[in-house]
Amino acid sequence: MGLVDILNDWIQVSGGRVKLCVSSRELPVFQKRLGISHRIRMQDLNRQDISNYVIEKLQCMKSLYDEIVWRSDGIFLWTTLVMKLVGNMIL
Repeated sequence: MGLVDILNDWIQVSGGRVKLCVSSRELPVFQKRLGISHRIRMQDLNRQDISNYVIEKLQCMKSLYDEIVWRSDGIFLWTTLVMKLVGNMIL
């Protein structure tokens, strides 16, 4: 008897009084033993939040772009050094 079977037994024996939250990758062993109704796919639930976050950050990047170009005052070396610093902060 595997862990998934033990967890399912606890749920069945409890008559619905026990709820478990278990996180795992979507491996076949879990998909076969746990029904669709027992799954929550976080990537589906937070997709819009991730989209909003990325859009917000990219808008911030646009203002950063404008600021760097303006402050460079035509000095390419300064621009290159700043871009390296920005790249290190982003990554």
